[in-house]
Amino acid sequence: MLALAAVTLAAVALLTAPVPQVAEPPERAGSGGGTAVLSARRGPAWTARPVAARNVAASAAPALGAFPADACVVVRDGPAVLVDLNGATPLVPASNMKVVTAAAALAILGPDTRLTTTFRAGAPPVGGTVTGDLWMVGGGDPLVATGTYAPTQSSPTTPVTSLEVAADALVAGGLRRVTGSVVGDESRYDTERARPSWPDRFVRDRQVANLSALMVNDAWSVGALQPGPDPSPVGEPALYAAAILTELLRARGVAVDGPPVVGVAPPTTVVVGEVPSATVAEIVGEMLTFSDNTTAELLVKEIGRVAGGTGTSDAGLAVMRRWLDEQGLPTGGVVLADGSGLSADNRLTCGLLAALLVRSGPDGTLANGLARPGRPGTLSRRLREDDVRERVRAKTGSLNSVRSLSGWLTTVPGRPVAFAMLANTGARAAGEDDEAVEESLLRTLLAYPQTPTPDQLGPSPARG
Repeated sequence: MLALAAVTLAAVALLTAPVPQVAEPPERAGSGGGTAVLSARRGPAWTARPVAARNVAASAAPALGAFPADACVVVRDGPAVLVDLNGATPLVPASNMKVVTAAAALAILGPDTRLTTTFRAGAPPVGGTVTGDLWMVGGGDPLVATGTYAPTQSSPTTPVTSLEVAADALVAGGLRRVTGSVVGDESRYDTERARPSWPDRFVRDRQVANLSALMVNDAWSVGALQPGPDPSPVGEPALYAAAILTELLRARGVAVDGPPVVGVAPPTTVVVGEVPSATVAEIVGEMLTFSDNTTAELLVKEIGRVAGGTGTSDAGLAVMRRWLDEQGLPTGGVVLADGSGLSADNRLTCGLLAALLVRSGPDGTLANGLARPGRPGTLSRRLREDDVRERVRAKTGSLNSVRSLSGWLTTVPGRPVAFAMLANTGARAAGEDDEAVEESLLRTLLAYPQTPTPDQLGPSPARG
């Protein structure tokens, strides 16, 4: 019955969708070299659309039938809905939540915005000396790191904001001594380190960091000069950041008299250095490609600070929900519990995900940030076969009982189609079989648009 619903909806949608023109085959020898005026090959486009819809639905039906009961699938060619299986049903999305976060961040923060870490002092240095403290003020950049961090990661992300480069710039500017301490300032955001619905193991297992506006090395205990044997989560990210900068400065010959501490820079301080992040567009791309949970959560807090009055997750999520409604997107049943998709309290629909993808477009910033098969990112080991390898860009999603995949497929005839798939498996653990179902559906779409043959468009054969 579900597959039948998809067939019906697809047929209705394609009645108003454009159908690409297909070259007519040459006439048989002796046919007069032309096409008869009343030939089915001259039929108007609207006669082809229902047939094209039936072809799509027929090819997709076996794959749709393999999804679990709690699943949704939507496939769209621009405004035309080709497949709709429970498209309005809210389900746990896992990391497909990042599609929403990405779209909101690009729209609300702006793709060219940079999140700058600044260094402040009570007065400009005199003779290379900062009298008093040097404040390191976090700007919400989730990608500040030292060169010692990448070796501790199984899949190092890019881009990175180098703290060594920042230290070099301070020294090049003449800094030789700090009579006070390096002070870590994380006041841009609140100090809620994790969302209430997250299990404690998410931080322990390095699924996400303890959140802060001032973070270095994802707040993992990696040394400034040596990686260290076994990194562990840092409870006070701003203090850790101040300690790392202190170590880097001392290694460059700068005397720092006091120990690293945490505080808030007074408004009377002056900027003595800064290091900008990558653009928001590039940060979003890193988040999508590598499914970076920490990046997603800091973007939500930045959205809250810029458009919600305070740098909190709750403020950011409220702004995101309001933005979705203002765009006229389908938000029935949608629940935003975090920005990363780690929370099992999140609910999205395939209809919303597909609409966001179509709104951004196949060549938009969001689409360009999605992971690709065989390249660094979450699709590095999936969909690497020749038929799909260069045709898919997607956001993966995985929790114990969730598999999700949303993105773009370029069909063999060259048509970009947006797709969204969410599968909630209940008591059964989700796994590779569920991923195989997703990939099977994508392969059924490769031939789209499956154009009608003249026999399909022509009159039914006479019956005896």
